[in-house]
Amino acid sequence: GDVTKNDYGTEVNGGNWGIINMNGDTILPFKFKEIDFGNDSIANLLDYDGKAYLMNINSMTTLTNPEANYISQISYDWQNPTYLIGKDVVRGEYGDATGGTYGLIDGTGKELIPFGYSEIKQEGDFYIANSIDFNGFDLLSESGKVIVNRAKSIQPLNDSLFLILNENKGYIYNANQKVKHSSDEFSDFATPEYLS
Repeated sequence: GDVTKNDYGTEVNGGNWGIINMNGDTILPFKFKEIDFGNDSIANLLDYDGKAYLMNINSMTTLTNPEANYISQISYDWQNPTYLIGKDVVRGEYGDATGGTYGLIDGTGKELIPFGYSEIKQEGDFYIANSIDFNGFDLLSESGKVIVNRAKSIQPLNDSLFLILNENKGYIYNANQKVKHSSDEFSDFATPEYLS
């Protein structure tokens, strides 16, 4: 690739990427557009055909659905990372993702959430996912279980309290305790731009 110097050292753009071991032996051939390591044994690979792979480097096994063309680490737990995985995703010039459908997998490739959402965002130990038809939001547990289904709006207050608007009635939901903290007393709400 092209190596340029900047204020922080050097930056490499383009080129073909591969993996070698400490002896200089080629582990993966130099044919990938991007390689990113999730931990000591997992590599996130993007090839020039637009396919994305999660690979266990020790066993040289592919861990992901072959339909995937986008993978991004969403949980940065070194031992147990979680990955956002997408199919039919369009990648922009700077790697930004638009369109497609998304799901979640763990570091072993186990599907936590199948492809079926237009967007998934992590909020503490939970996920807010927009339905593929943009017809509501789901609140999901860390393991992918649906806690709140097709709410009109879900806004985080902190890492476990959420404001939920559903069928023109709203409530505060404690996801850790699985308890509603109000009795549908309001029909709309707005969260402050910055929560402390």
